[in-house]
Amino acid sequence: MAEKPFAQEIGALQAQVSDMRDKIEHIERVTDKTEDDVKSVNFKLDAIARDIAEMKPEVDIFRQTRYEAAGAIKTARVINNLIRAVIAFSAAIIGWVISLLPSWKGHP
Repeated sequence: MAEKPFAQEIGALQAQVSDMRDKIEHIERVTDKTEDDVKSVNFKLDAIARDIAEMKPEVDIFRQTRYEAAGAIKTARVINNLIRAVIAFSAAIIGWVISLLPSWKGHP
């Protein structure tokens, strides 16, 4: 009878060892998958970094174009304001000249 409890303990220990092996295999599978995922993410990040590096000259050109466009818009606004000032000044002179002319109603 003494052998039977010992055999039960061995069976329980073997079951625990088997369960532990299953858990270790599961962890190894998850770890391998995680390593593959990390490698995949690193590959994608490298690809993104290469794309960004390739786009940098285009971004610089875009920035330069944007600054040039902003300068052109400011210049156009200044020219537009000058034209308005010339038109207003011309209208004032025309009004002043008309006021100097004799009235059509016969008033001196």
